[in-house]
Amino acid sequence: MINKDIVAEGARHFREHKNYKNPYELGSDAFNDFERGWVQALKRADLANATPYLRSCSRHEEP
Repeated sequence: MINKDIVAEGARHFREHKNYKNPYELGSDAFNDFERGWVQALKRADLANATPYLRSCSRHEEP
């Protein structure tokens, strides 16, 4: 079951911080809910404003 409070926390984290940092244990339901909220906020954001977030999350370095 989805914890809507944690999903909302992930969305707030996207809006308020430059770097993605999930505070929950990897693989836990809470981790997945936080990530779900963060990604939903990313998808709804203006992509021009989201670019720094995308770069901070990228595992690849820019050429």
